Amino acid sequence: TGVGKTWLSLAMGMICAGGGRLDLVEWQNENDELELLASSGGAEAAVICRGDVTECNEGQDGFVAFERITEADFDQKAIFKGLATVKVSSDESFTVFSFGADGVVLGRLVTKFASP
Repeated sequence: TGVGKTWLSLAMGMICAGGGRLDLVEWQNENDELELLASSGGAEAAVICRGDVTECNEGQDGFVAFERITEADFDQKAIFKGLATVKVSSDESFTVFSFGADGVVLGRLVTKFASP
């Protein structure tokens, strides 16, 4: 819908202007699924895992890699979109990580998904 596209454009603009920190935006798609965008200055990759965790590796519970959907210089924010569907319970925590080209963690963000 036009409203959804406007909201998504606004959300992407807001996270692009967020400086060097890691941000997460969620929205509900046409299938009533929650989709995620992550952004982080200087990041080359981003992932999410279930729980309040200190590391996130493939095969871990709730692991989802993000696809980079914008190009950005180090001082700009790259935007990433989640690549898979994960079932989420109400009040369940997930941790998002962003990584630089050298694999070093640039950002870590714990978020909790609550029921509407």
